[in-house]
Amino acid sequence: MTSTAAHPRTGSGITFLFSSFTGLPDQYLQGYAFDDADYVFGSGAEDLHQSTGRRIEPGGDGCYVSVSRTEDGHVVGVDGSGLKKVFYYSDGPTWCVSNSLTRLAGHLQEHGVRLTVSFAHLMGVKVRHGITAQQSTYQTFFNEVRLLPTRNYLHVDWRGLHVCTLPRPEPVDYVTALRGYLSTWTRRCATLLGVPGIQITSDITGGVDSRSIFALLHRTTDLLGEPVSRVRFRSGVGERWAADFEAAGRIASRHGFRLNPPPGVRTLLGGATEGSRPLTGPERYTEWRDLCLGNYLSIYFPSRTLDPWSPRFHGGGGGNHRPFYSPGEPEEFLAQFDQVKPTYLRAAWQAEMRGCFDTLRADQPTVDPMVMHYREFRNRFHAGRDPQYAAVLAPLSSNPIKALSHHPDKVATRQIYFDVMESLVPGLLDLPYDDPRKAPSAENHRDLTVVDVRLERPGRVWIGRSEDEAAPPGGDDTSPFDLLARDLERSRRPLVLDFLGEKVAATAHEVVESARTTQKFAHANDARDTTRMLTVGFALEVAGVG
Repeated sequence: MTSTAAHPRTGSGITFLFSSFTGLPDQYLQGYAFDDADYVFGSGAEDLHQSTGRRIEPGGDGCYVSVSRTEDGHVVGVDGSGLKKVFYYSDGPTWCVSNSLTRLAGHLQEHGVRLTVSFAHLMGVKVRHGITAQQSTYQTFFNEVRLLPTRNYLHVDWRGLHVCTLPRPEPVDYVTALRGYLSTWTRRCATLLGVPGIQITSDITGGVDSRSIFALLHRTTDLLGEPVSRVRFRSGVGERWAADFEAAGRIASRHGFRLNPPPGVRTLLGGATEGSRPLTGPERYTEWRDLCLGNYLSIYFPSRTLDPWSPRFHGGGGGNHRPFYSPGEPEEFLAQFDQVKPTYLRAAWQAEMRGCFDTLRADQPTVDPMVMHYREFRNRFHAGRDPQYAAVLAPLSSNPIKALSHHPDKVATRQIYFDVMESLVPGLLDLPYDDPRKAPSAENHRDLTVVDVRLERPGRVWIGRSEDEAAPPGGDDTSPFDLLARDLERSRRPLVLDFLGEKVAATAHEVVESARTTQKFAHANDARDTTRMLTVGFALEVAGVG
């Protein structure tokens, strides 16, 4: 079922903001969600509610924020992986929530609310490591603004914001959890494959994450009697991706499909052939800045509006179920930064990190705190970046697989992935990988758990209208790289240079000037010093420092 009802206009389509100054709608969904096996996008949630009485509640699968009116206020929450983030300010009856630090700070400034800088948190941008390439604690660089943990939602009433905790599912045995994960996601794949106008794309590399997703899609097409080519499988090309492409090519050859086929022509609601439109240069820059500045260092500009008709599966979330950081014990891990200067701020940042690890331990005492940290931060801000720009579906970051990860012996040995593959497409786990070390061990083969997967009833599709379908008037297509250079120049203030150093400023300038010439970064990570400059400059400017 589809809907053409419009959203309340509260964001750009990928960011949202509500406050005690704006109030809250009775019902709202930004983004996309699965309700059991039903696929719901935007205002399609209104049709779902009118037809079934069901609402998209906090803690489900997808990438969304939902608002619902209750008898005693409103509930505001996001998906269970926290891919759609919530930053919040709360001071009695004055409050604000948004997934954009820049919008939140600007809105509060407009209403006379003063924010102050947390230099301990800001110190994180000086620590050069993958753990600080994105938000790394629940504190932000404003003392008064925090990130909502994934297990929480907000209840809003006349007194203000109240942080509440989602109920924790009861643990189940491993076989039951494996069967539940495979059943849920084959039904969801069948839901999407059952709509002719929907074109599914899936990434396929040389690793285990994307291969386990391929297995889900392949088995579902088999169960439906469809060719596996019903899904467009993509793999990177060029020297950098040579090993991935070779491994993906072997899978394609064995299972009879073509890598990187051209997209087909589709007919959508109302006869349209495209489910989105290109963004202008200023839109690309603004959406990146609003979504990522202050919480993610690499720069990827979006190119199109969100398209619900073109869902893309990927292996994001794989790090949620295996060790990622090394050393693997928090205190030993933090000790490697003991030489970072200045000492007093580095020590304050380490104390903030220790507090975060303590919180994670208390919340999930049976799960490695380093794995929990990955789930709460890198998964949300790094793997979770693509799902903001497009309808990206990540089964490895979903609720059904979390039940599997509660079995730590299966996490440590990567057994989950091999059990998934062997249950869905026998023999797939033994095709060569881009790195031989990724192949299953003799112990993995010995410990295989295989469950039967059958075709079950798929769900329905409820696609509503996005928040930003019409192009803005005027046709301004200033390059996002020119706008980035403008803001970088504005950030070159004495206190910013004192904090980060001239070398960071020089590197940022060189990278941006090169990108202005080529209209791209050699790699998004090259722009991290640029984001460091903008982040520190923005924080100090808002707080009226320097």
